[in-house]
Amino acid sequence: MASELCKTISEAKLERHKNLFLNYRNLHHFPLELLKDEGLQYLERLYMKRNSLTTLPENLAQKLPNLVELYLHSNNIVVVPEAIGSLVKLQFLDLSDNALEIVCPEIGRLRSLRHLRLANNQLKYLPAGKYKCVRDYNNDKFHLNLICIVICSRFSHILQLKHGTTFI
Repeated sequence: MASELCKTISEAKLERHKNLFLNYRNLHHFPLELLKDEGLQYLERLYMKRNSLTTLPENLAQKLPNLVELYLHSNNIVVVPEAIGSLVKLQFLDLSDNALEIVCPEIGRLRSLRHLRLANNQLKYLPAGKYKCVRDYNNDKFHLNLICIVICSRFSHILQLKHGTTFI
């Protein structure tokens, strides 16, 4: 499996792929091959759904600077690094079905971001700001799931937030 992953990433680098599909690979760590040398400078869409990732690398934006869409749903991500705010071209970010407890304020720096998916996490609060929140009661346990139409100016550029299958 590791050699197949290396082959897929090497091919993507050589052929300057704009899309890379690494879904369903049982990845526990972000592949270092994606970040070696100059990374995948041409990559625009990275699909890494349904793996077992727990963290993201701090140098993600430096090595994948042209990402427009990042699909990370159905992993075990607990924390998103502050460096996420440096993905200046990012328009779509799917972090649903992870283990997030907070949303880092640096996501607010993503001026190109149009779609943010955070459903089915363990969110306890959002960064400071004004929000209209929806409380989601699951199994008689209160936990703040997504949440919200964002009213604060920091997130006013986001056109669409998704809660479950409902766009807000």
